[in-house]
Amino acid sequence: MSSGINSFRIKLDKLTGNYHPGEKITGEVIIDLYKEKIVKALKLLIKGECDITWTEVNNQDNSFAAKEKYIESFIILRRSENHDRVKINEGHNVFPFDFTLPYNIPSTFKHDCAEIKYNLIAIMERPWKFNHEVEKSFRVEGLLPITETYLLGIDETDLENFSCWIPCFNKGHMRYRIRLPATGFACGERIPFMINIDNKLSSVNITSISLLLIQKLKFTNREPFNNIKTQTNIIQRVTKRGPFQKISASLLEMDVQKLPLSHCQFCNYIDVKYLLHAIITVSGCRRAIQKTYEIVIGTKDLPDTPVSTREILNSNCATAPLELPSTLSTELTTVGIQLAREIGFDYSAEPNTEDPPPSYETVMAIDNLRKASKS
Repeated sequence: MSSGINSFRIKLDKLTGNYHPGEKITGEVIIDLYKEKIVKALKLLIKGECDITWTEVNNQDNSFAAKEKYIESFIILRRSENHDRVKINEGHNVFPFDFTLPYNIPSTFKHDCAEIKYNLIAIMERPWKFNHEVEKSFRVEGLLPITETYLLGIDETDLENFSCWIPCFNKGHMRYRIRLPATGFACGERIPFMINIDNKLSSVNITSISLLLIQKLKFTNREPFNNIKTQTNIIQRVTKRGPFQKISASLLEMDVQKLPLSHCQFCNYIDVKYLLHAIITVSGCRRAIQKTYEIVIGTKDLPDTPVSTREILNSNCATAPLELPSTLSTELTTVGIQLAREIGFDYSAEPNTEDPPPSYETVMAIDNLRKASKS
């Protein structure tokens, strides 16, 4: 880097760079200079915004855009009292900072036509010259608590009739029961989807049962006029193939991967929904049985705020080894006895309580101490 600057960077105390709304961001702006530098001010800009843009090609190209700001705040790291120029010394300079995120901000989001991003920008303002700037991004992972409403499951029973080309000749029916323990799940959890089928049809067999996790995105814009763009993505698909018994029970499971939370809370231009779509495919030229249920991808437990590296370095940690509790020693001894017996060794569970007799010198020393205490 030119102009006497060796390095100019932003360092976050939290190594992952992931934060939750309401969490405090702590870090340092580090400047290494070959020679001292005169600046107007040293600032840190915390910025969070949503940018939406896409183009539709019809008879003519129409571009749509929308923008929304969530954070735009400055922290003054160095400035003179009379707003005059200030000096940054030669060598290694460290400027700590901290900033608490608002609670009502959306999670970081990235898509081809929409992005929610958060950045830290350190600025060295120079009079009558271009400013020196360095940028560092961080992620915001929002919280969407799964309430008791979403903890209620689904238990649905339905009937599907199959007939010949002539409607009056009914060939029978198929009864099925679908169960889902809840309609709200957190990332990393497993979705268990149970289907019980009672097939009364002799000539119709089930060939496969599929479960799809579908994501539906909706983007809204303002310029040049209001418009909506939607997109449907199949996130995951699980299929169980036959043969199936006439009376059968099938369990389809899928793990919820890391996904944007439902609804994209606190953003007015992006909406996210998730659907579970079940497909029961039968033999012959007959339509498949399809059922769709809306679920919510959220959070269940409030995350623990990790301790920053600065707090770890400043804390007084005990260096002495910890003593194991007596219960643990007893358990380890019991395990050792059991293991010795299984191998074939003779091991006595009772400790040797017979101590060797005390020496003559020890007895005389104890008597002398007793006499001294009495006197």
